[in-house]
Amino acid sequence: MTEKHVTQKIGVLIFHEAQVLDITGPHEVFSSARMLQEQNGSDQCYEVFLIAKTRAPVRMSSGMAIVPDYDFTICPPAMDTLIIPGAENIQHALDDAELLSWIDQQAARVRRLVSICTGAFLLAKLGLLEGKNITTHWAYCTDMQQRFPQLKIESDAIFIKQGSIYTSAGVTAGMDLSLALVEEDVGKTIAMSVARKLVVFYKRPGGQKQFSEFILSQSNSHFSALIDWILENLSADLSIEMLAQRANMSPRHFVRKFKQEVGETPAKFVERLRLSQARILLENKCSILKSIANKCGFKSEEQMRRAFQRGLCVTPNEYRTRF
Repeated sequence: MTEKHVTQKIGVLIFHEAQVLDITGPHEVFSSARMLQEQNGSDQCYEVFLIAKTRAPVRMSSGMAIVPDYDFTICPPAMDTLIIPGAENIQHALDDAELLSWIDQQAARVRRLVSICTGAFLLAKLGLLEGKNITTHWAYCTDMQQRFPQLKIESDAIFIKQGSIYTSAGVTAGMDLSLALVEEDVGKTIAMSVARKLVVFYKRPGGQKQFSEFILSQSNSHFSALIDWILENLSADLSIEMLAQRANMSPRHFVRKFKQEVGETPAKFVERLRLSQARILLENKCSILKSIANKCGFKSEEQMRRAFQRGLCVTPNEYRTRF
């Protein structure tokens, strides 16, 4: 390898009873990026590896055993990024003084420190999240706030960047964050190619809610039935007046109640649903934009284009070309 090549070393920590997808998701994203870098003759290349206390197989919460590449005593120098997974029972890791000490040592050396899901608890115990806005899996936000009342926890965020520290929500959010890191390092082209290879969306904005519209429709929300109906009728008239009528409410009361339960106005919610559906349809290269706009309930191609620029900062054509 010539001197022009730069290797970015991505270490993924593993420990007993960790969530396996918190580990394999990011590992797959960076490994896929590495293969694309090699194919394209890039002067920048990832090296991805697993680290544990010893080289013995480590059993995950699912029962799967994973063999680490390195242990704490023999670890590649100049590690660029350290990724820390979560676990349903994170207390075991919180009680592990050796694990915490090693993380603390690495935190002072790496360029980026990343937590997935409840991995944020480990950073919080070490005092590394003081004064930062952070996130974790929605189901653990209350527990985390009680344990670390000084933290500013954003329970709806998919991931948050605060300086050199990145925190993310659970499981698949680790892949969202990893794709964002790849884009940060080597640009959109490779990040989008990785997303296409793994059949995931290229980007979910960091501020997007952890609760998707589909999860909301299955919840005990007052609007569950209405959301189910909206999902099946995106091309229908979904004006405030029509939705309020279906909910048996006055428009004003409907808007207030919907925003209170769902977290955004009905108009923004409907546009986000239509945008999500349009993104899926755009992957079919044969579908024309006018047809996609009609199927998703946009009044025109222009209205759809404006929605894409507001939500994704790209036009439909640009999205199709890149994805």
